[in-house]
Amino acid sequence: MDALDRRILLFIAAHAAAHGYPPTVREIADEIGRDVSATHGRLRRLEASGLLTNTENSPRTRVLTAAGVEMVKGEKSDFNL
Repeated sequence: MDALDRRILLFIAAHAAAHGYPPTVREIADEIGRDVSATHGRLRRLEASGLLTNTENSPRTRVLTAAGVEMVKGEKSDFNL
C-alpha cells in the first residue's frame, strides 16, 4: 500500500465521520486528483487486499474493514469536510 492508498482510506473514514456516510467514487477521485477510472482501480485493489468492503452497484457503500481502520488509526486528516 502506498501513500495514495492510505490517503484514500483516510478520506473515506474522514468523510464518513463528518457526514454519516461514505463518499462517492467521484468525490474520492476529486480528492486524490485522479480520474474516476483510475480511482476505481485503486478501490478494487484496496477491496482485494481486505481494507475496504463494497456492495456492488450501490452508491456510497465503500467502507473500511477492521483492517482498513487499523491502517489509518491515529492519523490526522487535512481534508476540508
